Amino acid sequence: MASQAYCPMPKKATQASKPPIDVKDFTLKDGQVVWFATDPELDIITIGLCFQYAGSQSDPKDKPGLSSFLIAMVDEGAGPYDSQSFKKKLIEKNVQFNMSSNQDNITVIFKTTSANITEAFQLIKLALTTPNFPNEAHTRTQKQMAAVLMQSLHKPEAIAKEMLINSILGEDHAYSKNTEKQLAALSKFTKKDLETHLSQHITQENLLISAAGNISESILKNCLEDLIAALPKGKKVTQTSNEKLQNAGKIIHKEMNVPQATIMFAHPGIARNDPDFYAAYLLIQALGGSAFESRLWKEVREKRGLAYYISLGIFSQKLQHGIIGATGTKTTSVQDVIKLIREQWKNVAENGITQEELTLQKQFLNESYPLSFTKTSDIVSVLLSYQNEGLPKSYIRERESLFNKLTTDDVKRVAKRLLKDDQLTFLIVGKKE
Repeated sequence: MASQAYCPMPKKATQASKPPIDVKDFTLKDGQVVWFATDPELDIITIGLCFQYAGSQSDPKDKPGLSSFLIAMVDEGAGPYDSQSFKKKLIEKNVQFNMSSNQDNITVIFKTTSANITEAFQLIKLALTTPNFPNEAHTRTQKQMAAVLMQSLHKPEAIAKEMLINSILGEDHAYSKNTEKQLAALSKFTKKDLETHLSQHITQENLLISAAGNISESILKNCLEDLIAALPKGKKVTQTSNEKLQNAGKIIHKEMNVPQATIMFAHPGIARNDPDFYAAYLLIQALGGSAFESRLWKEVREKRGLAYYISLGIFSQKLQHGIIGATGTKTTSVQDVIKLIREQWKNVAENGITQEELTLQKQFLNESYPLSFTKTSDIVSVLLSYQNEGLPKSYIRERESLFNKLTTDDVKRVAKRLLKDDQLTFLIVGKKE
């Protein structure tokens, strides 16, 4: 695999440029604040609804995977429409409807033309408040999800990720996952389970809203207030996070007869609201986050050819934050790769990164940022993520300067604070030497 630069040669960082979009906000009659970006040149409107704390962390202990099953069922008929007619209605009104979930949240994003916005809202309201959950779709969805889960039981990457998360967080943590238990629970889900989960978690409380495209504030406000009024009130959720990661410094091996070993590694991280987060982000990007230009890529892949890929990133969620990396190598090179990762971890912790590395990371962040705002669906996703992280609307305007003002001394100080090579946890799936 040939190495290639992902951006031009670095230039001197400049002052913050004009933000890629202009974000406004308004308040609904229930006090809900909506972020939106208008574009009169587009005949498209996209709406985003984020139901916080409704993701997999909300699953009952004896019904893991229920939230994922729920989102797979909401478009299988709603109100007066059966599954086929509901989906046909979405097509007739040019409505693209997507519902997804992660460990923390359930997110709804729907897109339509400006002329169909009222009908689109009515269809989404039906899906979120009066889904039919028909028996045929229930059985079909169970089989489809069971097939996907069965496949993941034989994929080294999926096994490694699950084992690593369970090892560093503990098997009882809300983010931990047990695919075998999830498979067993699938056959037990009932229509009543889905109705209860929907009414308890797809609610007015803990809801974030964003919109983008060609729509007036007054029309958007009326449509949203009608939709929200149809949702249950729900309960306000507050959470604290960041328990200490478990198994720090350990190497855990899961034996599996596969041609190449999969290695995942984890390390304590930094909270999103920590003042040092921005320096830590640049640090981790330079260490292992930027393909083809990171320290780990150059040492593991370019210089020694021990892996085809190696990646590293910060995760910061409601109940935990940390640093997670992944790579793969032949069985006989596993210990060499682990040694190199530890060496680079320690080197950067002691010496920081160079001015060239820092400038390159700033340039990449600044020049790639506008690409996050090329489509209304992208804009909505970004706005929801900022709201979810508790960032102000002004962050879009301030982001560039928050990174540009950082120096190598700032990053070195944070590296010394954050990176401890003896706290790296490694999870290996593959043959033993």
